[in-house]
Parts: sequence; C-alpha cells; structure tokens
Amino acid sequence: MIHFIHPGSFKANVLPVALGGSLFMVLADLIAKTAAGSVELPLSALSAIVGGIGLFILVTFKKKVVSS
Repeated sequence: MIHFIHPGSFKANVLPVALGGSLFMVLADLIAKTAAGSVELPLSALSAIVGGIGLFILVTFKKKVVSS
C-alpha cells in the first residue's frame, strides 16, 4: 500500500514501509485491546482480518489497472 502512496525505488520506500508497518501494528494492538470490552482480542486475528481486506483491495485495484 505504501508503494501506491509513495512510488519510487526500493531504497526510497524502506523507511515509509517500516514506519507504516509499525504504525499498523501499534494501531492493531490498541484496537485489539480496547474493541472487545472485557475480552482481549488476539493481535494476530485482528491483523489477519485487516490484512485480508487490504490484500483484497490491492488485488482488485491491480486487476483493474492491468485490464485497462
């Protein structure tokens, strides 16, 4: 996803990808600890749900770009 926001070479994308990934994990951990109330949701389950949705969006977007 960072590649679509910040296009460029691999070296130019290392820092934004690292910061984006760490921000995602911090936010996922925060949501996992607060969303379910008294039950703590596993971080892996929440990141898998969000990652699956993100992967679906990327595949759908890439398919439209290739077919155009």
